[in-house]
Amino acid sequence: MTLIGHFLWAALLFLAFFLIEWSIFAIVGWLNSIRPMPDDVMAFMHAFETWFMYADAFLSSMVLLAGVIGFLSELFRRES
Repeated sequence: MTLIGHFLWAALLFLAFFLIEWSIFAIVGWLNSIRPMPDDVMAFMHAFETWFMYADAFLSSMVLLAGVIGFLSELFRRES
């Protein structure tokens, strides 16, 4: 049951970060359509978006990995 909980928390964490990221960059894109921003700013925003997605994937995978390790340690402890 705890493994399923970690799966759900990892998914919720990933979706929360993704929603925050999507919201920020949707607003920036909307503002850019109203008044175009300099290319340097948009390049920085694109790089920031990419690294934010990497951080999101890393953090979510660490939560998921912690759940799997906890599940396996509990499973092997019960069998002994």
